[in-house]
Amino acid sequence: MDSINTDHFDVGRMTWLDTDPHLTLGGSAVDSARAAIAEYRLNRVAIDVDTPAPAIVRLADLWYPDWVVTVDGKRAPVIKADYLLRAVAVPAGRHRVEFRFESKAVRTGLLLSALGIAVSIALLLAGVIARRRAAPRAEAA
Repeated sequence: MDSINTDHFDVGRMTWLDTDPHLTLGGSAVDSARAAIAEYRLNRVAIDVDTPAPAIVRLADLWYPDWVVTVDGKRAPVIKADYLLRAVAVPAGRHRVEFRFESKAVRTGLLLSALGIAVSIALLLAGVIARRRAAPRAEAA
């Protein structure tokens, strides 16, 4: 972290990556690269990228293991950048980069909650039906 706080670290031109993207980056050719946010929602970010050479697209949002990224619809590895941000390597050209939050824990929790609600409703309905069936017998006696 100390290396980021130095005066000679230009955050616009340099980033620290957690893993090697196995990509030869474009160098000064990347100066003409452009990235524009096409959509920004809570669980999804879409970015239109145009770069003359391979590049790293770094998003100033927190990295978390449940984020997935696609480049032109194909899954790509999410790279941890600058110790806490998320990034992805992109080849030269125009691309659509999409980050999506896909948490298995959240999906499982929602499924179990829905199942619990469905079982509760079914038990309530079963109780109401059982009482209605038992009521005519009690009146007959």
